[in-house]
Amino acid sequence: MPLAERWSGGRWAVAPTPSPSGSPIAYLSGVSCASKTVCTAVGEHVTSSGNYLALAEYWNGSAWRIQPTARPATRKGLFGVWCATAGNCTAVGSATRKDDKGNALAEQT
Repeated sequence: MPLAERWSGGRWAVAPTPSPSGSPIAYLSGVSCASKTVCTAVGEHVTSSGNYLALAEYWNGSAWRIQPTARPATRKGLFGVWCATAGNCTAVGSATRKDDKGNALAEQT
């Protein structure tokens, strides 16, 4: 299960994050917050069939929710994200096509 924690001013507290359905492994590796109540985190997860896919989650100030990502490759992950505003984020990572050619990957909201 992906892990996220929030700083309350005095201590860290776990903020529960969802895992994609049927995914035995999922993690978050980058986060950007446009404000105290708007964050996007990215990473990757492994499907039940063993494929690695990008994972993006959105914090609305009270809970994390999975966001859809583009699926152009057989294996891809997002490793960093930056949000200029609540609805304007760019995430970067890598993607591998069926022919095993690796490529840089960037996605925007």
